[in-house]
Order: sequence, then structure tokens, then C-alpha cells
Amino acid sequence: MSLSFLLQTFGPVIVGLIFSVSGLLGSKPRWLGQLAFLLSQLVLIYALGYGSIAGIGLIAAILLGLALSVSKLRGTATTGGYATAPVVFFVAYLLYWALEKYAVPLVILPFAGSGGAFGTARQAAALIEIVGISYIGFKLIHFFVDYRAGEISNVEPLSFLGWMLFLPSIVAGPMQRFQDWQDQFGTTKLTIDDAMWGTRRIIVGLFMKVALADNIHSMTLPQLSDGSLSISPWTTLIVAALTYTLYLYLDFAGYCHLAIGMGVFWGIRLPENFDNPFIARNLAEFWNRWHITLSQILRDYLFYPLSLSVKRTRALRKFPNAATAIPPITTFLLVGLWHGAAVGYIIYGLIHGVGLAYLAIRRSKKPTNPLRIWWTNSRFGYIAGAVVNYVYVSLSFVFFALTTNQLAILAARIRGLG
Repeated sequence: MSLSFLLQTFGPVIVGLIFSVSGLLGSKPRWLGQLAFLLSQLVLIYALGYGSIAGIGLIAAILLGLALSVSKLRGTATTGGYATAPVVFFVAYLLYWALEKYAVPLVILPFAGSGGAFGTARQAAALIEIVGISYIGFKLIHFFVDYRAGEISNVEPLSFLGWMLFLPSIVAGPMQRFQDWQDQFGTTKLTIDDAMWGTRRIIVGLFMKVALADNIHSMTLPQLSDGSLSISPWTTLIVAALTYTLYLYLDFAGYCHLAIGMGVFWGIRLPENFDNPFIARNLAEFWNRWHITLSQILRDYLFYPLSLSVKRTRALRKFPNAATAIPPITTFLLVGLWHGAAVGYIIYGLIHGVGLAYLAIRRSKKPTNPLRIWWTNSRFGYIAGAVVNYVYVSLSFVFFALTTNQLAILAARIRGLG
């Protein structure tokens, strides 16, 4: 366990404990405690290497402008109209982030290379990058949709910024909804029981990440060299792929345990993000148990609206299977692209989207086959379904984990079997 990792884990805990014990957040005036909370997050983000001063300052300034604008909109004629300067600036920043993540690897680098004037400009632009920008984007989508629907009111700018930049959840989630944050921020007091519970979550997280995930990492498929991918027995590759799925869970869920444990010391209970995903017998159950907070954001703000729009499209009423398949496939194609501009990510999204579309179409038809009814209700069918689902998810993670060149090596080996 490195010193850097210990600092990233216990730094926020110690600062949060000091902050909670001091009672600063509940002090008068209220804005002073909120400002101190926000500054604590900004300092930790920078000190732990999650962003540059320029990037953190730019994001904080834009978000503050957004919060100030929104806090003035409720109850005015401009409610729902977000054409304010801060919104424009944030959209511009997201466009820069998207160009850096997608246009550069797909369009610019193949023609311009990484050196020269372009390389210098790219290095300068990197100064305003900050880890967690994609999660900030998802949280903003949730915030503006719910705000426009009237489900969020009384927005305090500093509270809004604290929610957006809360360190334990900014890197990889869990993503807490603003309403839940409002109910807790500045009202929840740290107790001995809370501190013990948070400590247990941190211990579990450390065990999952350090004792388990880190020790099986070297046995996973992405850790094999190109040469090993070319000559290793297929049994070795299959085991390595199945191990990678386990590693990804232990690493990600372990981090979420840490984040939830850290949050307690700030007086914040973050939502759960994993719920035994490997006992899921199909993809639909899997996504109700894996990265739960992201799944809920995708469901509520992308899948449901898209599904409603498709159902209202007259041209698709004659093709119910197509109408059922379009929302999950579109949603997970976007999930794949969200991870990056690579063929593997697109295939990863398609595997999940097509799998969910198949389930949705099958569920739309009432089962009449006795074998299918028995399979659905029997314990054997449940266990077999969970095993098949694990293998299917592991297949998708092959495309998620490997580079385009590594996937080409595997594709060449498969062609050679013919």
C-alpha cells in the first residue's frame, strides 16, 4: 500500500473529522461554514492530484456562476431558461473535454501526430483538466432536469458547489442526487456510531482494493503482453477474462466503500453503488446492482424519455420489437462512447444494449413454454442464469479493457481457428 494511496484515503477522513468536530458548518453565518466546506474540497482535490489549480479554479468559477444564476431563476419569468453566461461557458468546457477525449484520438492524432505545435497546444490545454469532469456533467443533467420539473428549490450557491465538488464522490461516484444532499448538508451530526460505521466501510474498501483487487490484477487479461495474447492457451485467456471482471468489481466497489466511509466523516451519507451484482441472473438485474447510481441516472434521464419518445413515434408502432430495442441499444451505445472514442468501447456498449433489448422483447411476450416457466422459477435456472450472465458480462469487459491493437491480435487468432 503506497503512501500516496494512504494519503488519498485518510487525508479526506482526517480533514472531514476535524471539520465535523469543529461544528463549523452549523455556525453563523451559514454561508461561512459552507464556504469553508467548499474550500476544504478544493484544497483536497488539488493536494491529492485530482486537478490543476487552473482546472479546479475554472470549474469552481463556472459552477458558482451557474449556482448564482439558478438561485435567482425560481419564481421569475426566466425560470427554465438557462441561456446564461455560466451555462455557455460550461457547455464550452464540456465541448473541449469531448474534443480532447474523442476528436483527438479519432481525427487529429492520426493526421497531426502528437508533437510540434499541436503537442504544445495540447499540453497547455491539459492544464485546465480535472478528474471527475464527466461525473460533474451527469450531475448537472440531473440537476437541471429536476430543477425545471420543480423538484429542486431553494438552491444555495455554496451548497450547490459543495455537492458538485465533494471529493469522496467526484472521482468515480457514487453520484448523489441534489435533493438527498440538501436534506443532509449541514444538518447531520457525526456520532460515535457513525464514525465506527464509516471506519468499517473504509476497512472493507481497503481490503477489497488492496488485499484482493491489487493481488489479482496481474492475472487479468489487460495485463497480458501482446506476445502472451498471441500464444497463450485459450483456457488461460478465458480465465484471465473472467478474473478481470472480478478484479473490476473488487476495485470499483472497494473504492465506493471507501467513498461512502469517507463521506460519513463529513456528515454525508452517500448512496450505495453496488449490491452483489454477480448474483444477477440477467443483464437487467445486473444493472440494478452494478454502478447503481449511474444506472439510475441513465434510466431516469435518458432511457425513460427516449422510450416514451419512441412509443409516440407513429412510424414505429407497426414494429413493436424495434421500438422496444431502440432505447436500450441507444442508451448503452452512449455509455460506451462516454468511456472513450475506441472501437472496443462501442462494442462493449452494443453487447449490453443488444442483451437488454433481447430481454425486453422476450419479457413482452407471456411465457407459455413449460421448460421456460420451469427455468425461470427453479433454483437451478437461477444459478445457471447467474453463471451465464457473468460470462456474458466478462465477454463485454474484454472489449472494455483491451486496446484496439490487442483486440486485433485476438481477432487474428480467432480467424486462424477457421
